[in-house]
Amino acid sequence: MAVPNEHLADEIARLQRRVSELTAALAAANEELQRERADRARTEEALRVRERFRAIVDDLPVMVTLMTPDGEFAEGNRHMLEYFGASLDELKRRPTTQSFHPDDRPSVDARWKASVR
Repeated sequence: MAVPNEHLADEIARLQRRVSELTAALAAANEELQRERADRARTEEALRVRERFRAIVDDLPVMVTLMTPDGEFAEGNRHMLEYFGASLDELKRRPTTQSFHPDDRPSVDARWKASVR
């Protein structure tokens, strides 16, 4: 008669281990979901800030351009895009030096490089 009780005790122990494993897995998944939720909230806030900034910059009555350290177009407001008659993607694909008179290109390039050191 001891064998059935021993089998039952082994089964209970196995089930308890399985419940512990599943509980740990659920806790880890929950932690990951919480991290993802926090990351998403930070990303959404950053997008809201960027959209507010974009709206302000687009409403300025002047050209605003953000350049990379290499002198390439990164961002620009609508006045800048209208001035160049191109989309931002088009401007990103062309060398910035094309925006200047050929006689001015060497000095503009030198000044740019000196300004981002």
